[in-house]
Amino acid sequence: MHVGVVVAIDHAEAMRLDDAILASLEARWAARGWPGPLPETNRNQAMIPDGATILENRHGSAPGIWLEDDRGRWVAMLPGVPREFRGMTEDALLTGPLEPTNEPYAIAKIAGIKLCESYNRQYGTDYRSVMPTNLYGPGDNYHPENSHVIPALLRRFHEAKLSGADTITMIDFQLSTRHVGAWDVCNLLAASITPELRREHEGALLQRYYNRVSELAGDKPGFAGYSLDRLWYDYRASLLQQGVAQVITSNLQGGNERGTELLEQLHMRPLLAAIDHNVGDILKDIK
Repeated sequence: MHVGVVVAIDHAEAMRLDDAILASLEARWAARGWPGPLPETNRNQAMIPDGATILENRHGSAPGIWLEDDRGRWVAMLPGVPREFRGMTEDALLTGPLEPTNEPYAIAKIAGIKLCESYNRQYGTDYRSVMPTNLYGPGDNYHPENSHVIPALLRRFHEAKLSGADTITMIDFQLSTRHVGAWDVCNLLAASITPELRREHEGALLQRYYNRVSELAGDKPGFAGYSLDRLWYDYRASLLQQGVAQVITSNLQGGNERGTELLEQLHMRPLLAAIDHNVGDILKDIK
């Protein structure tokens, strides 16, 4: 079944034939000299759920689709992972508004890039905008709350050494969200520690997380009535999200043997956790 049909059923949306996409598919078919009319399988690529946003794909035939319902649930259908998907993300650069909190910094960097491009176009030069990495040393900002990541880590490492600490634990939330906190906990437990340690400690860690959030949130809106069983359910559901992320990033290369080994671990750990928790049986509940 066409993936758009499955999503449309799940979101109670009707499917429609998009004339512009169909025309593009037919033109692409004819330009390649392939015989006969456009096959039905390719024609299905022009079937779009009502209310969906079409994401242009100049690198293949099927478009991307973004669908969101009135409950805030969303689905992004991205074609041709990894090659077409990578091209689509590159096409999106500098096509939308800048992130507000980073806007001045972004404008300064973009201005440097555009200045070089303009000189090269007008005078035939080969100027490049080089942005050196930060150097850390005397005079840097090592504030525990408002410094950048690396100096903050350096400060903590230094303080740990002075205090005689035996171990240092570093947590890096690369996929933090604005929604269910269990998603962030899942990212930590499923990807950041070995499967053996996760199996041994995840129950206790989830219990401690729940207890602490209960102390802080209590009966506040958004947490009242949230049970430990519900936390476990959200944790398992989040493993599905982790699995999708691993599929999307499975083409990444680590650059060297050590980097490749780390990426392989990051890919396999969430998948093993999903198997451990039999997440397939909750697919029917995701609506």
